[in-house]
Amino acid sequence: ILKTNENVNRKLGFNFGMTHSEYMVTKDKEIYLIESANRGGGVYTSAIIVPNVTNIDIVEQYICDSLKIEKNYFKDDIKENSVVLKFFSLPLGKIKEINGIADFEKKEEILKLRLSLKKGDVVQKITTDANRHGFVIARNDTINLGKEIAKHIRICYEK
Repeated sequence: ILKTNENVNRKLGFNFGMTHSEYMVTKDKEIYLIESANRGGGVYTSAIIVPNVTNIDIVEQYICDSLKIEKNYFKDDIKENSVVLKFFSLPLGKIKEINGIADFEKKEEILKLRLSLKKGDVVQKITTDANRHGFVIARNDTINLGKEIAKHIRICYEK
């Protein structure tokens, strides 16, 4: 996959900066390109997920590379920590109240949480990345994120 990704990005002319590529790998080990871009990943992939997985600040590395400042994280510092990104998919309806987000955000495992809706909003069907209901990024793969969210965050709907 990594070799395929390098070849794709080279053929697309990406020769500097962060890249973000998505592939589908079938059960038969066939690799299909979904998208590739000469930018970092969205939903805090470059700013939060990669640094917490690898202990490498790729945004700082990119800035140093751009300014020709000698700094190379890509040697012995790489770690392999677990990070989970979970998107919210809420029931449709009008939100009466939301409770527990502030307490949940304070948990040590939570790196970033965003609920894109507030009291009084009508939850619509998700049709694109732009109208997702929200997300949470958490450290540590042992956390059962779905159960934790359900336990701490309560969303009440108008009847």
